[in-house]
Amino acid sequence: MPTILPRKLYLPCLLVAISVSIICSSAYADVLKPIENVKALGNKLGSKVLKPIKNANVFGNKFEEVVVGSVAPDFTLKSLSGESIRLAEQHGKTVLITFWASWCSPCRIELPHFQKLQQDLGKDKVSILAVSADSRLEDVSAFSKELSLTVPMLFDPGLDVNQLYRVRAMPTTFIVDSSGVIRHIHMGFKESVLPLYEKELRALIKE
Repeated sequence: MPTILPRKLYLPCLLVAISVSIICSSAYADVLKPIENVKALGNKLGSKVLKPIKNANVFGNKFEEVVVGSVAPDFTLKSLSGESIRLAEQHGKTVLITFWASWCSPCRIELPHFQKLQQDLGKDKVSILAVSADSRLEDVSAFSKELSLTVPMLFDPGLDVNQLYRVRAMPTTFIVDSSGVIRHIHMGFKESVLPLYEKELRALIKE
């Protein structure tokens, strides 16, 4: 059974992992290579999959593995406006959950792109939830204002939701269908992959 890091060690280890990833690639982290095929809703999904952590125990709570084809773990976080936003309340929409941080250079490109996607596809069809790993609300606010972001910027200073989703690099993005099932997972960033997000979202909206 894998070891779950104590809360106070999670961020330092996450930073080390990101640094190693960037050094090794000499560029931004790439999307995950396919690990396995998963069947969900009767359809075969040959997509990017995080290696599952079975029977994980985080802070005394057991969670199912987070892979393509599994139900997205529910969570509630505060937005910059102080509103509590819950994933389960987005049921019926296609949801893009992106994990980011103000110190993440690729996130400066990705988040405005996601916001435009939502505007093009319709807020009634696509929900964007941007979960920040920053420890200071001021950094999240400054980042949002600088890039004129209007999508919900969610504050996760304890990294509880980052751990819940096994985030190992910034940015990491999960695309969840209207039934709450994870259909695509992308870890890292590559500008050439940006059009793929629109393709995946449009396909799910049509289902």
